[in-house]
Amino acid sequence: MTEEVPASTDPVEALSGMVARLRSERDGLRRAMRNRAVIEQAKGVLVERMAIDPQTAFDQLVELSTHSNVKLVELAAALVATRAPAPTAVDEGRQPGVAALDRLATTGEPRPAPVPVSADLEALRAQHQLLSGRVATSRSYDELAETLADSAAGWPPPSTVMVMESEADGALLLLGAWGLSAESRSQWERVPPIQDLPIVAAAQTRSPVLVAHAPDDRWLSRAVVALPLVRDDRVLGVISLGWDAPLVVDDEVRTYLFALAEPCARRFAELAAPPPGSPHDGGAEGRTDTSVLPLLVEALRRPAVVLVPEYDDDRIVDFHAECASPAAWELATTEGLDASDASVLTVLPQLGSQVLLPALAEVVRTGESLDLADVWVSPEREGLRGSYLVDLHVARLWDRLLVTWRVHAEADLLHEQLLFSEEVLDAGSFRWNLRTGETRWSPGLYRLAGRRPGDGPFPVEQADRLVDPEDLAGLPKAVDDTLRAGRALRVDLRGAGHLAGRRLRVTAEPRTDPDGTLWAVLGTVQDVTPTGTRDPRAELAAASRRHRLLDELLAPPSARHDATGLAVSARAGGLGSWHDIVPAPDGGTLLLVGEVAGDGAVAAAQRLRHAAAAYAVAGLAPGGLLAGLNAFLRQREPGRTATVVAARVAPGGRTVRWAVAGQVIPLLYPAADAPRVLAGPLGLPLGVTDGVGYDESESPLQPGDRLLLYPEGLLAGGLAGGLATLLAARDPDLEALAGGRDLSLLLAGATD
Repeated sequence: MTEEVPASTDPVEALSGMVARLRSERDGLRRAMRNRAVIEQAKGVLVERMAIDPQTAFDQLVELSTHSNVKLVELAAALVATRAPAPTAVDEGRQPGVAALDRLATTGEPRPAPVPVSADLEALRAQHQLLSGRVATSRSYDELAETLADSAAGWPPPSTVMVMESEADGALLLLGAWGLSAESRSQWERVPPIQDLPIVAAAQTRSPVLVAHAPDDRWLSRAVVALPLVRDDRVLGVISLGWDAPLVVDDEVRTYLFALAEPCARRFAELAAPPPGSPHDGGAEGRTDTSVLPLLVEALRRPAVVLVPEYDDDRIVDFHAECASPAAWELATTEGLDASDASVLTVLPQLGSQVLLPALAEVVRTGESLDLADVWVSPEREGLRGSYLVDLHVARLWDRLLVTWRVHAEADLLHEQLLFSEEVLDAGSFRWNLRTGETRWSPGLYRLAGRRPGDGPFPVEQADRLVDPEDLAGLPKAVDDTLRAGRALRVDLRGAGHLAGRRLRVTAEPRTDPDGTLWAVLGTVQDVTPTGTRDPRAELAAASRRHRLLDELLAPPSARHDATGLAVSARAGGLGSWHDIVPAPDGGTLLLVGEVAGDGAVAAAQRLRHAAAAYAVAGLAPGGLLAGLNAFLRQREPGRTATVVAARVAPGGRTVRWAVAGQVIPLLYPAADAPRVLAGPLGLPLGVTDGVGYDESESPLQPGDRLLLYPEGLLAGGLAGGLATLLAARDPDLEALAGGRDLSLLLAGATD
């Protein structure tokens, strides 16, 4: 029945009365719509139990409500509750995220003791059914928040409710709220993945989080419940309920409170789904559907995989693959892997547990993308068919991770060596495409031509800038006689311009189509001017450059090296024993000690030292560096073996990360403790077999600590006896430790 509004002669009062009447009618219709679902469910129960028609069932409900003086909707909810299964209880002691949040919620105030709430279980079920029905009829995110605030089922009505959506980077976007001021709403508009925030913990762990007694209002409330909205194994968002006073509930009430997540997630998914024929929904526009991830990943050309975290209590224990790109499938097929049932630990048991799992879990926690460079995948450690050196990029996408990687090809590993060779030999290379006229130069040719790489190469027709015109005149005939005939060209030419007085040797090879048509030319240019015939200034500059390079490469390292937080002293050896101290690109220091056995050990040791220095300057970590040296030794000198220890001290000298090939684990001489062998795995000596991987270990360094690196020859009397002798020297002296033997030793001390 519509409430009559007294007539008024004042137009303003009449309009106000009409607004009040319409608002009352609207609220009544909303309540009826919210309750309709539960009433319809109750009618269905009676139809099924009593074999009556729906109208008779409704009449009986009305009659029973009148006789029992119980509201029709409450009676319907109680009836439905008798057929609904009870929610599964959540063990709060095993609830993810609770431990960390509990530490934040600790204060000096005593916590209120839990007091059992005397609520009838049947009534609790009925209230839960009624609230679930009202949630199912919410027409917007704000109305969903209002429904949760207006209704309670054994707990006090919350003072604030927030409905938030999970974004790709792990942040939470506020879609609907109740009880928030305009200022608070703007502050919580977008929440980054902040550690130990209840709503973030609920989204990350996919489990409800209850903070019954917060120390202050840092989360807007003194008690908070965060419910993850999980649908089709995806975290769509989070609902947060807050109270102005500590929340005291018993186990049954808490179970039904947590059970709100399921109907809320169902309604959230319905609200988020775009209407038919429209790319947008009724709330936020353009919301991304995570179900398209497999399609997006399948379109990637690089190897890529989407990983889903697996939890045990509050820890991520593994990541399983949800979908992969064609390149990743191809790699899995090559390795004989079933990518559809793969996880990080099943595919890479050692690298996954020691390196990847902690790094991936950190991306899940922070939402910040991560790059891992020069990750060595060892076939012996991981049970794979091949070895790989890869660069990985990890990015968070909602509650998942997108991992892409690039496998280093042989050309990548040799690139720095090739550039070094060009500079030492005063040479460069070029590629000329006859079809497009495009010319590409190597860095060495730019240097030889006295031209900046940013300016690009000049066209072939302008070669008279570098070559004497008289020699250039006969070059086309030489090209016709050799390149077009499919043979290589080698010719010496006189230089021009700033290369006047120099002799240039040009070597070129043709590139032809299957039908024999010449379409490209690859070649090199080298300065072969005899010593003493060059321009004095050019001769002096070239000699100075070569002397500097050779001096850096061949000269023995200094006996002392000082960097920020680190002081290193060394003893130079011989007969195949070597050491080196290489500043790392990031400001750290790489320490190397090695030993080669057999005839020609001195030359082999120097080759290893020079290769190791190049790898170190390139930024390779100790494990990757040893793997590269193993490949280098296997290719250059098959059958020869060597032992090497590589230790990288971080900038500031407070941590050291090392890897060993052989029985040469570093020794630590602490400032205030007994010497000890650092805990870490041994690796096979270099040159034993192909594809060997070397694991890395890490240890802190305190001011006054000293780190000893030594060759295997120092343990000639046996591993146990040799280590015992070294550990007995509390104040190591390198000369005394060498005992007159021609061995290299390094002692690195952490300074204040």
